[in-house]
Amino acid sequence: MNPFSGWSFLHQAARFGHEPACRELIRLGTATGTLTYENESAADIARRHQHHELASVLQRSCLDQDACWCPPRDPKQLPSSNFWDEAQERKASKVMLVAYGGGVVKIPAGSRYFVDSFERTLIGWHGTYDPPGDMGCGSMV
Repeated sequence: MNPFSGWSFLHQAARFGHEPACRELIRLGTATGTLTYENESAADIARRHQHHELASVLQRSCLDQDACWCPPRDPKQLPSSNFWDEAQERKASKVMLVAYGGGVVKIPAGSRYFVDSFERTLIGWHGTYDPPGDMGCGSMV
């Protein structure tokens, strides 16, 4: 984050309309709701610079920063999501550590899991991932 403006890499990518860079930053766990010192989100920056489609993508990517699915603080952890309607099946090629609810969900290599359209891992109640479950042990996908 730039100490003078509060701009993150996501704000910079949004400024220049670089959707692939924005998606990669989101996949890696950037906090999409971070505001600059002028109270602008990355979506606001994209919109201000006439990147309206990217602004919509960025707005849609925002998760509640205080919820179980908040961005990880540890760069070794991947972000989680609750965008159940976007579920796409994946298979872990290596052990994955996914931030969820202030803790970490470990997904072993070879395990099935699900992601949203930003490639964030879908994690359900009590850290369930195959499939992510609700409180009644039902599938959310």
